[in-house]
Amino acid sequence: MKKISILFLTILTVLLVSANSSATPAIDGPNATTITLMQVQTVGQPTVRTWSASGSFVDSGSWVFVSFHDSGSIFHSPVVGAAQLTLMLVGQDGSTITLEQEVLLTLESDGSLHQEGSWHIVDGSGAYSTLHGAGRYSFEVESGPNTRTATWQLDGNTELSLR
Repeated sequence: MKKISILFLTILTVLLVSANSSATPAIDGPNATTITLMQVQTVGQPTVRTWSASGSFVDSGSWVFVSFHDSGSIFHSPVVGAAQLTLMLVGQDGSTITLEQEVLLTLESDGSLHQEGSWHIVDGSGAYSTLHGAGRYSFEVESGPNTRTATWQLDGNTELSLR
C-alpha cells in the first residue's frame, strides 16, 4: 500500500508540474519574443497603429482591431472589468498574425485605468501560417498636449511549426 501511495504522489506531482509549465509560458529562452504595439492619436490626425517584434522572429508593420467582446462586467462593475480583443498584425511582406488578448481592466483609486492580461496567437498567413505562441502583456499610456500614445508590450514565446 505504501508503494502505491508513493507512486500515486509521484505521478500526481509530475502531472501538476506539467500542467503548470504549459499554462504559464516562460518569457525567456530560445523562443522568447517581445511584440510591441503602439497606437498614436494626434489631434486633427488619423490614428496610427504600428508594431514591432524581436526575439524568435523579427518584423514590424501596422495593426488593426478586428473585434472587441466584453463580458458585461466593464459596464456593470464600478471597479473591474474583463474583455477579449482580437487584433491583426500585418508584417513587412503582407503576412498576417491574428492574436487575441484577454484583458483585465481595473479602476485605480486615482481614477486611472490599469490594464493587463494575456495573449495568444489564433491564426496567421504567409510567413506566419504556422506561427503559434502565447504570453502576458502590459499596457502604458503617455499623454501630451495634442498627442496620446498607448503602448502594449507582449512578452512570451512564439514558434514557427514545420509543415
